[in-house]
Amino acid sequence: MSSLLSIAVQRTLVADLKRLAADRDAAEKRIRTEFLSRNDAAEKELSAAKEQSAKRFKADSDATQREFDQALGQPTSEYEAQHALSETELTETRARVLERYETREQEATKQLEQDSWQATTVFEASHPGLVEQLNRVEAKINANAEALKGVVEQVSQHLHLCRQTAAWEALPIQEPAGDGDDPFQQLSDCVGLANQRLVDLRRLAAPKFFVGVRPQFAGVIIFFVAMIASWILIPASEWYRLGIGALVAGISIVAVLTWLYHLGRTTAAAICADIRQSVADAEKLKERCHVDAKAYYEAQRAKMAKRHRSEIRQANERHLARMTELTSDRDGAVVEAEETYHRREQQLVERRDAQLRAAKDKYPDLLVKTRERFEREQADAQTRHDRLMRESKSRHEVEWTAMASRWRDGMRQLYGTVAGMTAEAEKLFPAWDDPAWKEWAPPKAPPPAIRFGDYTLRMDQVPGGISADERLKPEGPTVLSLPALLPFPHNASVSIRAAGEGRLAAVHVLQAVMLRLLATIPPGKVRFTIIDPVGLGENFAGFMHLADFDDILVTNRIWTEPQQIESRLADLTEQMENVIQKYLRNDFETIAEYNDFAGEVAEAFRVLVVANFPVNFTEAAARRLTSIAASGARCGVYVLMTTDTNQPLPMRFDLKDIESHSTNLTWDGGKFIWK
Repeated sequence: MSSLLSIAVQRTLVADLKRLAADRDAAEKRIRTEFLSRNDAAEKELSAAKEQSAKRFKADSDATQREFDQALGQPTSEYEAQHALSETELTETRARVLERYETREQEATKQLEQDSWQATTVFEASHPGLVEQLNRVEAKINANAEALKGVVEQVSQHLHLCRQTAAWEALPIQEPAGDGDDPFQQLSDCVGLANQRLVDLRRLAAPKFFVGVRPQFAGVIIFFVAMIASWILIPASEWYRLGIGALVAGISIVAVLTWLYHLGRTTAAAICADIRQSVADAEKLKERCHVDAKAYYEAQRAKMAKRHRSEIRQANERHLARMTELTSDRDGAVVEAEETYHRREQQLVERRDAQLRAAKDKYPDLLVKTRERFEREQADAQTRHDRLMRESKSRHEVEWTAMASRWRDGMRQLYGTVAGMTAEAEKLFPAWDDPAWKEWAPPKAPPPAIRFGDYTLRMDQVPGGISADERLKPEGPTVLSLPALLPFPHNASVSIRAAGEGRLAAVHVLQAVMLRLLATIPPGKVRFTIIDPVGLGENFAGFMHLADFDDILVTNRIWTEPQQIESRLADLTEQMENVIQKYLRNDFETIAEYNDFAGEVAEAFRVLVVANFPVNFTEAAARRLTSIAASGARCGVYVLMTTDTNQPLPMRFDLKDIESHSTNLTWDGGKFIWK
């Protein structure tokens, strides 16, 4: 039985997973697309069938409905035509009756108007003299009022001219008197008194003193008189006399003008008070005169109006009796015409309703049958659609189930392979703290591979690895943990790039691989050549205990100096030449084939361990290292090395020449990336 611990098996497993996921994803999409396509076709077929049925139903229904509408419309049209004739005849009859009534009404109204005109003419003939008399009295009253208004305006003008406008309301007046037997005479007396007091006002001398420039002229005269008197009467210097004269003149002007203004205002105020009193009394009397004149006019007019109303009432009574007679004749003729119209209208309605009943008994049944046929067609189309949908769903379920079974079976097989690989790896390479080490026994044959760690395969990173359908979720884990293997003995070399803290982690990987080699290869069949120029051997000091049993297991010591490194690489190159020339020749392809043939005298495997390359490596040593990495696996010589990426590489050296023949790890972000 072949071993599952193989890079080829793992590659096949990954390829199978990708193929399974791709096949399932494609089948899932195809099955869903075909399912949706079938459903869409069924929906379109249903829609077309229903649409065709609906069009046929609409055409049949419209045709039947048109016949029904025509059957309903014809009786209605005939009825409306006959009804219109009856309406016209009734309207014409009413018009003739109303025309005759209106003619007679106009004659009666004309007679009423003639009687009213005669009574009114007599009434109005006596009215103008009364109105003319009232107008003459009103005109006289208004003339007196206008005369008083003119007096007031003349007084205002005179006071303004004399600069005595304040005299108009300087004194209060008494409450106007409106009593007396003859207000018309009293009103004329007020006008006469006002005119007389206006004359008295104009005769006053003191107010006239302030007309125009008279006050200024008087002031100049008083000034010169005062200056002359002061010059004559006051014995003093000229300027003193002029000053005293000016002061006296100023005081004299103010005193004289003030006295004259007060005198004029006092005398004018008394006369203005009399005029204002006359005006107030006249206003009161004017209102009374208007009232008395209007009362006399109204009393006379009331007598004539009473006689006029009596004559009008008699004319209206005669008109009312005539109109009552005419209205009775009119209403009788209209009632007779309407009775004839209603009898004929009843006959028309009965005939129309009979025709409508016949149509309603026939066509609704036809419409119902048309709808029933339409509903049957719709139901048949829906039944066929439902059958097609069931068949599509059944086919979808069969195809989906087959696809799901293939997916699940493939995944179960894949999970089985992973489980077998994990079990075999745990058996050959148990964890360092596993109790199985207590029963460990040296192996008799080399392992098919060397485990140096684990790596994960995430199904969500595989195209189509995780389906959106919950029913297709993997039964097992979606993150697969696989053992990281070195293909032994075909190519067990390891190259690790690291810097900083990654250098120590890289050394730990080398230590783990060395321990796995010691634990899985028969005793004495693996020998190490260790180069540690930076750690000076400290990184691999624990492996020096192998020298306690046999020096050749670790080639005596750990090498650090450039000359030592070149010498050890030369020894390994010589060993490779010896294997090719002595053991392989043309008989064996690899040292592994030779060892299978040699049995107990099998040749040991050589492992070159290099930490922190390229420290202390010369160009020649780097070339030898490249040669060993390229050709060593065939001769049983492998390279386990870490490269400090912060160190410059030797001239004309390319690290890819070594990485192309090894398993390569790179320290990135606190973990190793397998490239």
